[in-house]
Amino acid sequence: MTSGATAVKERLAQLYGEVSKHSGYQTIPDFVASTLGYQETIQSQWRGDRNRLDWILAHRAPQAGERWADFGANTGFFTYTIAHAHPDARVTAIEANAEHARFLRELGDAFSIGNVDVHHEALPFDGLDKLSNIDVLLHLNVLHHAGADFDREYVTGAHDFPAYAVAYLKKLRQASRSLVFQLGCNLWGDKTHPLQPGATDAERLAYVSKLLTDAGWRIRDLAYAKKTTDAPIAYADLGKDVIEALNGQHGQAELRLFADALAPYALEQHIGEFYRRAIYIVD
Repeated sequence: MTSGATAVKERLAQLYGEVSKHSGYQTIPDFVASTLGYQETIQSQWRGDRNRLDWILAHRAPQAGERWADFGANTGFFTYTIAHAHPDARVTAIEANAEHARFLRELGDAFSIGNVDVHHEALPFDGLDKLSNIDVLLHLNVLHHAGADFDREYVTGAHDFPAYAVAYLKKLRQASRSLVFQLGCNLWGDKTHPLQPGATDAERLAYVSKLLTDAGWRIRDLAYAKKTTDAPIAYADLGKDVIEALNGQHGQAELRLFADALAPYALEQHIGEFYRRAIYIVD
């Protein structure tokens, strides 16, 4: 490794190591790891990046000239993996954390990646109008932090979250043609503040889906994590009949359909609740 590459590795490691609420969250993009011999270990049994991105790109790969955005880009696994593999698309990384934003810029400069724009900015509800003309917006596991990390004036508990979330998602619909979305089960990431106390996985699925459809989105693809024989954890699609039902009204018959559809995933086997979160592509 050259002295220049060693210096880049050391700077990235230093920035990555800055402790904050959401530090140590993402892995390093593979092309960076292979070039620098630098990786950060994330316990994949708790949460995963590659398996989610594999599923996303299998269903909605960037097209030439498209503009993507990564809301809450963290240290850029999604941003830079996409940008590096699809140089004819443009990716905007939106990140409120100063050290993470510096990491994003350092990485882009070091690898001369010219199709990434880094915006070090917190975009709460009242700032979402700054977003526009996005083809695909990644919004993964951000919104349940409303009321703690941002928008404290709007979210004080689980009781006022649904109306806020629908209004928020409506704003995203004005900004982007497609949305890739995940939402945690617990408000503020705190298991003592569940969004739906005592809810089943089927009830959680119905809840999040209704937030999206009430905001005007239509669910196109949806998956859950599933352990497989050839990979520890991969995302597997729910059937189109289930998705069609999720786009409509949810009564007891639909909840039984959702529960039956989720049974093969054995979601209860996962450690924690990260892998019990559905991942959506909506238009």
